[in-house]
Amino acid sequence: MQQVRRYGTTGPNNRVGTACYWFDAETSPMLSEGVLGNQSTTLMVEASTRATVSRNTSAARRIAGRVGWLLTYRLLPAAALSGLVLWQLMALVSELQQLNVHPGWVVLGECVRSALYVLFLCFPVAAFLTHEPPRSRDGRVLVTCAAIAASFLLAGVGLLVPGGPQLWRPSPELVSTALALTLAGVALAVVSAQALGGSFSFGPQGRALIVRGPYRLVRHPIYLAEIAMIVGVMVVNPRLVPLAGACAVIVLQLVRIRAEERLLRSTFPGFSSYAAVTRYRLVPFLW
Repeated sequence: MQQVRRYGTTGPNNRVGTACYWFDAETSPMLSEGVLGNQSTTLMVEASTRATVSRNTSAARRIAGRVGWLLTYRLLPAAALSGLVLWQLMALVSELQQLNVHPGWVVLGECVRSALYVLFLCFPVAAFLTHEPPRSRDGRVLVTCAAIAASFLLAGVGLLVPGGPQLWRPSPELVSTALALTLAGVALAVVSAQALGGSFSFGPQGRALIVRGPYRLVRHPIYLAEIAMIVGVMVVNPRLVPLAGACAVIVLQLVRIRAEERLLRSTFPGFSSYAAVTRYRLVPFLW
């Protein structure tokens, strides 16, 4: 126990008293007073109370911030992607039933495509549940909205909006070519997601500079894979509303790429060297 402060106090009768405070490491402050120590005691109690309230408020803010981060950047994105997984599993079940009734290479290819797409979606679900906070983030509302819309617009259109009139009737040869394109796209998406690992995100975020696997071919192979799948599906089922949605998604992906590269360039000094080696952003020999 040690003495830490001594106060001189003056009471109403002008008598001067002393108050000495003693603190023990494991107990509350104790008062040893002469004549009047009440004023000093009040000040000390009020200061202690304010400090306790400040600590409790700070702890509550930290907890609220942590919970908000978990909801915004972990649970909600993982839940949204899990919804897409369930939707794709339902499509896979329907395609397997069709394969049982009308066996053929085209229906089998559609089943393989759906199964690979489910596998692809499992990678970002795992990433959102396990990845660490990013080193940098582009928090602009328009950029975030563009990224979310690019990820979920076609699914929302397919579920909520009538497809509209069919624009053309594809030939069997065109259907086979489009199916091959979608299979190549979904296979590229799976390999790219595996290479990206825990760095997957909706909006632009900087966790690590990925330069392995398909990222040596183009700087944004997952977006290339998604566009290949979109084009393949639109060729087979060319209806007006999904086609308009597909065009919107491609434009949003271009906006997304610009924002991501701006963030990566400012976060990772090696990005300029990587961009010099991997010259094309999205389509080899084109852009």
